[in-house]
Amino acid sequence: MARVRRTESSECQNLMRIGTPTDDRQLRSVDTGCMPRSRSGMPPTSAIRRMDAREATRRVGFQLAERTWAAACALIARTAQPGRSARAWAASGHDRVLVVAPHPDDETIGAGGVIALHVAAHDDVSVVVVTDGGASRARGLRRPEMVQLREQEVRSAARILGVEQLECLRLAEGNWTAPHAERLLAARLAASQLIYVPTCVDFHPEHVAVARLLAGLLQPGQTVRGYQVGVPLTPVLVNVVADIGQVRTRKLHALEALRTQTESIQPLQRLARYQARLYRLAAAEVFWEMRAEVYATTTRAGDWRRRSVCPYRGIRPWPGSDPLAALVGLRARLALRRLADRGLQFELCNSRLHQPG
Repeated sequence: MARVRRTESSECQNLMRIGTPTDDRQLRSVDTGCMPRSRSGMPPTSAIRRMDAREATRRVGFQLAERTWAAACALIARTAQPGRSARAWAASGHDRVLVVAPHPDDETIGAGGVIALHVAAHDDVSVVVVTDGGASRARGLRRPEMVQLREQEVRSAARILGVEQLECLRLAEGNWTAPHAERLLAARLAASQLIYVPTCVDFHPEHVAVARLLAGLLQPGQTVRGYQVGVPLTPVLVNVVADIGQVRTRKLHALEALRTQTESIQPLQRLARYQARLYRLAAAEVFWEMRAEVYATTTRAGDWRRRSVCPYRGIRPWPGSDPLAALVGLRARLALRRLADRGLQFELCNSRLHQPG
């Protein structure tokens, strides 16, 4: 590590940009740059063979690590049965659904499957993307080009998922103010019944900033479902599980449309495979459902941005450390769960007090 006191958020963001190389031509163009070359200008055959052997070993290591953790998830599913504490997702067919995404990809990563299912159920579905995603440095693109490409990508992904109402607020990532964002979002939130949102259980400060913004705008009584992106909610917080097997291919196509973010999305797809094993489904999305009041309370309490270190760890490119994404921050998740439970108990007592007779 270059610095001893390095925040988890910056470390995770840097690592998430690395990705996992999958294209042999790309690997050769990168790895052979410093190799000795023959008179023809090409690397020696022996050097290429050594490179291919290293890459083959790396691929096998990736596969073995993922299979090991996937088997562990399957074992937990059989023994602990985490699905018993969560209810199955269902659509009413008449809800006004709003999905709020901090960046132009979070909606697809965290809730792409249920977006497609809500559309199929004829719910009124809208997606709002808060920032322009211009802080990404993927592929070495400059900010104006990145902003343009990411909006094009999210619109393509939305079309694949069947979304007709997509709005990009185009707030500059990392350089927006809460009052401006509140004016843009307030009316849209007030008109919605079911709202999918980011949570404070995340290493990305922009995700937490948007969650904190929403916490101050939601109306009492609204139903909120927090989705996960790079940090697993884990069964500690998950209370709604969606079987997205019938729209899995559509979601994968939508993810493929987000081309500039391919490298950062690859580890997240591994996380999605783990959670499917954990809940014994072909494909799954998980959510933390609560009332708006409870979301506001837990988000304010869980906002870690003013602390020195983020309490959570995101899924990394190398799968060997994948379980740490669920284990790091366990105490913080348990504290949020207790806080949410107290909020639910208060709501129940309050409703009973106001019942006639």
